[in-house]
Amino acid sequence: MEFLSALEWRQPLWLSALVLPFIWAGLHQAWQHKQQADYAEKRFWPWVRQGGGGWIKPAWLLSSVWLLLVIALAGPRWAMPQTEPNEHQGVDTLVLLDLSRSMSAQDMAPNRLVFAQNLLESLSRRVQPNDRFGLVGFGVQAHWASPLSWDKSLFNRALYLLSANQLPLAGSQLDQAIGFALNHLNQPSVVVLVTDSATADADQLNEMVTPFQQAGHDLIVIGVGQDRPVFMPDLTHPSGWFHHENQAVSVPLERAGLQALAQKFNGSYVDASSQASLLQQLVAQIEAKALPQTTEQTKTEYRDWAWPFILLAALLLMLNFSVRWPSHSSSALSLLLLIGLFSQAPDAWAQPQLEHQAFEAFAQQDFERAERLYADWSRITQNTVEAYLAALGAGNAAYRQANYARAVFWYRDALLHADHDSQRAQALYNLGNSQAQLKLWGLAVEAYQGVLVYAPNHQNAQHNLMLVEAKLAELLAQAVEQPEEQGLSRPRQDLESAFRGGQSTGGGGDGDPNDWGEAQQDREGQQQAESQTQQRPTLSDQTRVQAGQWQLNTQAQASLNQQQRQRRVEGLSLKLNELDDDQSGLLKHLFEREAGFQARQNEPQVVEGVQPW
Repeated sequence: MEFLSALEWRQPLWLSALVLPFIWAGLHQAWQHKQQADYAEKRFWPWVRQGGGGWIKPAWLLSSVWLLLVIALAGPRWAMPQTEPNEHQGVDTLVLLDLSRSMSAQDMAPNRLVFAQNLLESLSRRVQPNDRFGLVGFGVQAHWASPLSWDKSLFNRALYLLSANQLPLAGSQLDQAIGFALNHLNQPSVVVLVTDSATADADQLNEMVTPFQQAGHDLIVIGVGQDRPVFMPDLTHPSGWFHHENQAVSVPLERAGLQALAQKFNGSYVDASSQASLLQQLVAQIEAKALPQTTEQTKTEYRDWAWPFILLAALLLMLNFSVRWPSHSSSALSLLLLIGLFSQAPDAWAQPQLEHQAFEAFAQQDFERAERLYADWSRITQNTVEAYLAALGAGNAAYRQANYARAVFWYRDALLHADHDSQRAQALYNLGNSQAQLKLWGLAVEAYQGVLVYAPNHQNAQHNLMLVEAKLAELLAQAVEQPEEQGLSRPRQDLESAFRGGQSTGGGGDGDPNDWGEAQQDREGQQQAESQTQQRPTLSDQTRVQAGQWQLNTQAQASLNQQQRQRRVEGLSLKLNELDDDQSGLLKHLFEREAGFQARQNEPQVVEGVQPW
């Protein structure tokens, strides 16, 4: 069954021609029956019927040749998944950041948490591009803030969404953070623990030491704060400091406990500081863990099996000529079969070669040649799946050449040929990236929103959507603050048009990527002006008054269109201002849901046996 499930057809419509020999056999049988009925009565048929003339029938041979050639033209092939290792030097670094109330202490300017955030951002910018960074915020429980990713901007964006006392449960437990890392890291990694407290369950920690070391992880503990106790700010208390049981609470850096923790896991301990030597030390410790890593990349290679059918068909044709010299009708049919085969075979045989050549050109970073080969493949293929792959490959090649307008054209074509939701999401995501590179922020927003319709958990699309929405809001604000200051200017299509089924509202539907920069009303106004220009009579002394009136009407219509566009921009800006862009609040609510709270919590809940700071 797996063998049959891997069978695919390049041009499956050819298989419909398999029924033609059976239709011909039925018609031929009916015609013979009619001839016999006209020649003699049915009881005399055994005496007048001619002999069989051998077991090899030319009609059977030609029918078999037809079936074999049709199968060959349909392009049978087997999909063979090939897993290729992709080796690179890199290391995974998981940052465990303490978000308890004690991190709000202000002995480090402006406070311990912000100081640690600045240190971690600087660290993320100094590591190698092949190093992945992830972020976990912990207190009594640990929560993902940013998954392991090569995108350091994603890490830094999530880093500054965190704040002290943000988690739904008050307090800090280091064993929970280290256990979270141990459960979620599946290869040797560096765990960076950033905290000021050594509070932990000793028994739980002792149980984790052996599995942690066997997994090959390294622990770096960064202590944030100073040795002297300091009070924690609390604006809800009249004194301005946090109180517990009517006593102001001061928190020192528990350096001795953190050093003992690092020693227990055979790790290292450092004090957080703003010195450049600290960053160099941390980078050196992280890079020392970098080993050749292998990630598997799976691609599908197709084995073409048309040639056995072609070879067998040729042998049967030779057998047909060797048994008996064919009649005029069979000779004509044989000639037609051969002409049909060799007129269609070149394109059919060229498709797998084009696919392989295009892939090789892309792998060799010859993106111009890769785009040309993918375009040729897209032109000759009649298979929807192949058309999608060809358009997507051409778009990727154009994107690598920084020709984003052409990439938009190919990604739109890939979207039209997408078969299922994952393909639509991929085409829309690439389309949104290209439109963002062209600064078509409005179109990029709708492309990323389309990705989330088909793939709601697409994290890269969510991240990019926030960025382009911010850019769009910035442009709209500028349009509202400075209307008409520099005269009439051509409006941006990315602020007004929308993506509809892969066609630009600024284009004429002919697939020209250059149409993406033009607003629909501008195009309509241009078409209206062109039609009026065609109808406009030749100017003469008698018609100058009419021509002047025509110009005034055109200018008035353009001014009216500009005013309508300005009103729409202002209305959209007001709607955007009503939206509450509280990413930190959304992240806090996510933490609450993970902790089991369905409603938002005004204050962190105290856990019995755990100090609430």
